[in-house]
Amino acid sequence: MKLSRIILVATVLVSTTAFAQDTPVIDKHQAKQQNRIAQGQASGQLTGQEAASLQRGQSHVADKKAAAKADGRVTNSERADIRQAQQRQNKRIYNKKHD
Repeated sequence: MKLSRIILVATVLVSTTAFAQDTPVIDKHQAKQQNRIAQGQASGQLTGQEAASLQRGQSHVADKKAAAKADGRVTNSERADIRQAQQRQNKRIYNKKHD
């Protein structure tokens, strides 16, 4: 029983890691933006409503990434589309934190 759980967890970790390696730059930007939103809310620069709005934007970018990965390969045009969405989100985070 324990051995099967360990094997299952190891399989999930390996497959998740392999799957995430397609877009390391995108993943890094997503993580940084998530941290900026959390930091802004913790410092009081963002209200709960603003943070929720920004989180919806993050979800939109994550959805684009998932759709791009659905066929097993992220094309250059899909990467550009995701990157553009991240840049828009980056500007939204900055503007909300500084207004």
